[in-house]
Parts: sequence; C-alpha cells; structure tokens
Amino acid sequence: MAGSTRAARQVVRILHTYSDKEGLPWHRVVNREGRIALKPGQGYEEQRRLLELEGIELDHRDRIDLGRFLWRPFDTESRSKARPSKEVPLVDHTGKWKGPDR
Repeated sequence: MAGSTRAARQVVRILHTYSDKEGLPWHRVVNREGRIALKPGQGYEEQRRLLELEGIELDHRDRIDLGRFLWRPFDTESRSKARPSKEVPLVDHTGKWKGPDR
C-alpha cells in the first residue's frame, strides 16, 4: 500500500523499534499479499505469534485473508466510521485483548 516493495518490512521495523516505548501495534503491518514481511529468525515468528494471539489466522501459504481481516477506517459507501465486524479482534493500542471473554 505504501508503493514500495520493501515498505512493509521497513514500516514493521520502525514500529517494532518504538513499540515498547509508544505502545504501537507493529505486528499488524503485513505486505499487500497479506504475508508477514519479516524473514524467519528476524522477527517473523514473534509477529506471527502476536497476530495469532489476536485471532488472526494465516492460511497454509502463510497469508492472512485481507478481505476478512484488513482494517478499513472508513466505510466507502457512507463515509462514516466503519464498525468492526466480529471477524476483527478487539484489542487496544498495546495489543491487549479488550473484547468479550474467550
């Protein structure tokens, strides 16, 4: 979405650097194919674990179904704030679960 083939990886690394200090959800950034951009041994495993803790599922090709899990801040038809569907995990800015008890 940022227009660069390496943008997702760069954004994740920047967010990860500041995540502890600022509480940024760095692990929610994936590439345009719905794949984790980080390589195994360089943060991939941690990012996958955090996504799975939020209820995000990866398929057998390690892809996230963006049609199901992509965050859409505005509803394109009504231009009002979109309501999260039951498919979207309810978490706060630190990544902690704020939805109903599981």
